[in-house]
Amino acid sequence: MIDDVEDHEDLRGFLDNLSQTVYTLSHYLSILSTKIMARICSTCGKGSKKAANRSHSKMKTLRRQNPNLQKVDGSLVCTACIRTTAKQLR
Repeated sequence: MIDDVEDHEDLRGFLDNLSQTVYTLSHYLSILSTKIMARICSTCGKGSKKAANRSHSKMKTLRRQNPNLQKVDGSLVCTACIRTTAKQLR
């Protein structure tokens, strides 16, 4: 019976350590997700568009048009949303 109690205490300590490990792992994942962010506005969801450069001979070269995103309070917000919120605050 005493062995069972010790096993439960060991299991409880193991689970506590495991939950701390999972917490630190999720912490690292959240840090990575903020480092690797999509170029999408966090307010309106505006993202990049597909466009084409055209030369004089009408050759099409595909490129991306990214929105003008600025960091505001730790999140990426497009300049259109920044202007809209500034107008709403007036």
